[in-house]
Amino acid sequence: MLAWSTHPEEQRRLDGTHLGGGLPASDGNRPFVGVFVNDGTAAKMHYYLRQEVRVSTPACTADGYRHLRIDVTMTSIAPTDAVASLPRSVTGNGAGGLPPGVIRSQVLIYGSAEGAVRTVEDGSGLVPFLAKEEQGRPVAVFFADLLPGESRSYTVGLLAPLAQEAEPEIRTTPGVAPTLVSVVASPCR
Repeated sequence: MLAWSTHPEEQRRLDGTHLGGGLPASDGNRPFVGVFVNDGTAAKMHYYLRQEVRVSTPACTADGYRHLRIDVTMTSIAPTDAVASLPRSVTGNGAGGLPPGVIRSQVLIYGSAEGAVRTVEDGSGLVPFLAKEEQGRPVAVFFADLLPGESRSYTVGLLAPLAQEAEPEIRTTPGVAPTLVSVVASPCR
């Protein structure tokens, strides 16, 4: 659960807490991974979006970096006949040039401060992404489109400082259904 307040005094109390939802001020010895999605449509199809995030550590290298692999699987559980069975206000009716019933998500993958985003891939190869930075953190931004009933997986390669040897902290966007998160990360020693 996340909270925000219009009352400045209350908001100051929330800032810097997990409940406040902001990015951590410091990562300490834990790599940070954020997997956030924004609805990219003028529809209500995100109700049908389900996500799984798996974080693993395939390598720790002598160059001072811990390599993290982030596997993100996004699935539309919308009925395959969504265009016929759901109201146009839900399917989007082709708004924004998208076919009705498509879930378009802007995906933002955040890494640790002093880290980097290396790659984004799907089953067919490299996915173009926009490399950004927010509060000193690397961010990869890309779009994912899902037809009703479709599932797509993305693999993101991140670098984190080698000194961040503890289990990664994972944050995701709250949704209708909780994101299934698993961590298979071994410490760098």
